[in-house]
Amino acid sequence: MSEQSAFAAVLLLMPDHEAAQALLLLTRAEQLTLLQEIKTISNSFLPSEVAAAGLPSLQPLQQFESKAGGIMMSVAQLAGVRYASDLLNAWTGDDPVLLQSLRKHIFFFEEIVCLPDRTVQRALQEIKLSPLLLLDADDRIVQKLLTNVSRRVAKQVTDELHQYGQREAAAAEAQLAKGRFARLIATLLKTEEPAGSEFCLPEIPAPVGGTEAR
Repeated sequence: MSEQSAFAAVLLLMPDHEAAQALLLLTRAEQLTLLQEIKTISNSFLPSEVAAAGLPSLQPLQQFESKAGGIMMSVAQLAGVRYASDLLNAWTGDDPVLLQSLRKHIFFFEEIVCLPDRTVQRALQEIKLSPLLLLDADDRIVQKLLTNVSRRVAKQVTDELHQYGQREAAAAEAQLAKGRFARLIATLLKTEEPAGSEFCLPEIPAPVGGTEAR
């Protein structure tokens, strides 16, 4: 096994957030090479008896699309959705089948603007609307969320939003909250209409000091 293959296997076994952090330490060319290795390595190096056992901790090696999707959503949390979508498109540019397969496991928070109201409402039944989901969000996202809760809840959340914005740790908390909400919707979409291969993203300026393609 090459060093690149070994690192790809380690990356798949890491928690999504840490795997995304590791990926972002690399140059864009290195990222693409590693992602390609992840696609090809799968569980090919596991003994057949071990692969057949279905051990839970080895599932990321056997279901790479799901794991890669989780990593890409964490990349969006850390480096911005534009960075993540550009990286994903660069990786799958000549393989639309791969992109469609990965998109079954990926939903970016910013894509809420294109969801049917019923899906947003289902998500808000499981994760109550928090001011953290509105913090620094695009106006269309804010509107989408507020129109899918009662007027009372909408007023309460918007009244609390100013207080959250003054908290030092609010930005980091909001990032985590939006990530959890996006993962929930990704799960819900598997029982509804799958995400298309095209990203539905509002025009969001790159964050100041954010990660850029290296």
